[in-house]
Amino acid sequence: MRESLGYSMRRYFVDQFHFAHVPSIGRGALVLNVGGHRGAKRGLFDLDKFGLNVVHMDIVSAKRPHVQADGTNIPFRSSCFDAVVCSEVLEHVRAPVAVLREAHRVLRRGGALLICAPFLTRIHADPRDYGRYTDAFWTETLLETGFTDLRIERQGLFWAVLVDMVRDALYSSAFLTKDGSGWLTRVASLAVGACKGMALRLDARRPRAGAGIRNSFTTGFGIRAVRL
Repeated sequence: MRESLGYSMRRYFVDQFHFAHVPSIGRGALVLNVGGHRGAKRGLFDLDKFGLNVVHMDIVSAKRPHVQADGTNIPFRSSCFDAVVCSEVLEHVRAPVAVLREAHRVLRRGGALLICAPFLTRIHADPRDYGRYTDAFWTETLLETGFTDLRIERQGLFWAVLVDMVRDALYSSAFLTKDGSGWLTRVASLAVGACKGMALRLDARRPRAGAGIRNSFTTGFGIRAVRL
């Protein structure tokens, strides 16, 4: 776990999800990355380093996509991609179901859809932030769209959410620097790094009787689905 204040637990879970699932796509596969950064990466994971043929698509030219287009109208023929990745994007879309339908259309039969979507995280414009959805929404919507073999995981529970709230408060503080310089920033980074590790251990514990409410908190969801 990185000690940097700029590296959230949410980003850690997103990175770990992709590190776990992307290798199973298979080298040489044709992959559509909807809304991903082609240049500077926000976390440790880099889709371009797994021997895949990646097509980056986004509506924002600053992200240097191969194709500038909206996810609700993907400009590719049906059944042409082996996998579609949609990471931390659907909260910024007013019609996420339309994007899922397009992802289903361009995927070949048996192709995988990988989604990461936040839940208990701050509102962040990119350029707009529209929604947060529960695992029930993802399950019902993906099944209705024509996906199967759903695997939906909650990424961090109560303690991960709490640590990210504290990290966000410190990261936005006027007393600390964004580049990590200064003794106060270094101390805060070390303290938050220790708290991140503790949160992972506490969330992994089996809750005591009556303490199940802890499981109702999560930073977000990691989702794998297969096109029928």
